[in-house]
Amino acid sequence: MYVAKSEKDTYLYAFGKHLAEIRRNKKFSQEKLAFAADIDLGTLSKLERGLLNLSIYNAYKLSKALSIKHSELFEFEFPTLKKSK
Repeated sequence: MYVAKSEKDTYLYAFGKHLAEIRRNKKFSQEKLAFAADIDLGTLSKLERGLLNLSIYNAYKLSKALSIKHSELFEFEFPTLKKSK
């Protein structure tokens, strides 16, 4: 189970899940997408696991490789972080 430590962590995790979903829907393996986007496989893996913040240029390269609008990378539900008492 994923436990968020901050709003940033929650956002990166949600983005990563969304990116992985787009990749799978487009029938790309991680290896194929990393090659097509000219992004290191480890970087893509970390992005999908919410462990790395995406640069604008890598967002451009991913959207181009996936043949989607840049904005589609960021069209996902952002869960509200529940604060502990």
